[in-house]
Amino acid sequence: MACLRIAAALSLVASQALACDVPLTDLHDALVTAVPDAQVISSMGTSQFGAEPMRRYLLDFGAGRTLMVLEEYNCRINNLRLMVLTQDASFAEGDLRSVEAVLQTVPVWQAQFAKADLTGAIDALARVEGDNGTSVTLVVDAFIEAASLTSEAVLVATDVSAPGSPFAQSLVLTVSAGGL
Repeated sequence: MACLRIAAALSLVASQALACDVPLTDLHDALVTAVPDAQVISSMGTSQFGAEPMRRYLLDFGAGRTLMVLEEYNCRINNLRLMVLTQDASFAEGDLRSVEAVLQTVPVWQAQFAKADLTGAIDALARVEGDNGTSVTLVVDAFIEAASLTSEAVLVATDVSAPGSPFAQSLVLTVSAGGL
């Protein structure tokens, strides 16, 4: 009897997770237009956090020099993660322009963070001293003002240079917008 109750509860949670309030928009064509020097590959699936639908886009800027992975997994709130990996010791100006161009294609970024000073936030991260292989986290409220109090953006830079590592730097922007 207990197993039936657990199964019923899990079934209810799964059905609630699939009935999403926040739609996903296909950004493939917008990304191809916004960042013409990148090859864009897109896929649809579910997030690792449950049965939330997720779209993932891989942007390759040539020979693996810089890669970006954009993930949107929305259900009850907007969730966005942009990971940038580069072989260079620091992010080039072109990388930063590409990050901004990618984010301009994302509706939640436009709605919640249109006045963002992302370059200022990334520059602030660059000024923080870190050892090789360390990670620096910045809650970017001082640079990225959200349109609502229920939105948050966190930027994490990691020095990933190590013998045999294909990349030297990693930058991850995580955004949650909206409330439950």
